[in-house]
Amino acid sequence: MIGFGGRFAMASLLFAACGGSGGGGSNASVTIASPQSGASVALGTDSLQSVPVSFTLSNFTLKAPGTCGGAANCGHLHLVIDSYTSPCDTAAGVGSEKYNVQVTTGTTTSAQFASCGSTAAGPHTLTLEVHDDAHGDVKDSSGNLIKSAPVSITTH
Repeated sequence: MIGFGGRFAMASLLFAACGGSGGGGSNASVTIASPQSGASVALGTDSLQSVPVSFTLSNFTLKAPGTCGGAANCGHLHLVIDSYTSPCDTAAGVGSEKYNVQVTTGTTTSAQFASCGSTAAGPHTLTLEVHDDAHGDVKDSSGNLIKSAPVSITTH
């Protein structure tokens, strides 16, 4: 017979093994494959001045907000141009967060530089962030937001 302490230890191990929120964090990862850092990129000729962005995503399922049904490692990405305070980022996230585009499917998206106004052409940094079903940050085992390495480009 297992005493209370033993049952607690077993329950804790099972919880951790199942990916519970007991401090384990997510093992999701995202990387921007294109454009590459240092690239000079032409702004799109469409009304949004779109620039294609391709990425790889591991250990995470992309779905529209509110459609994951409580599944772990499920949600969407936010594409951020420069920073949350950039005029390029007009969509409201949680708190003071703002982003340019929300990604819910596939492995490509487009950064939309028209919202940048007069700063559309010039140096920019692209970052993809991993967010859960309710727009919350998905964090790694150290408690940090899971996001791609920033990619610095120059648009023209």
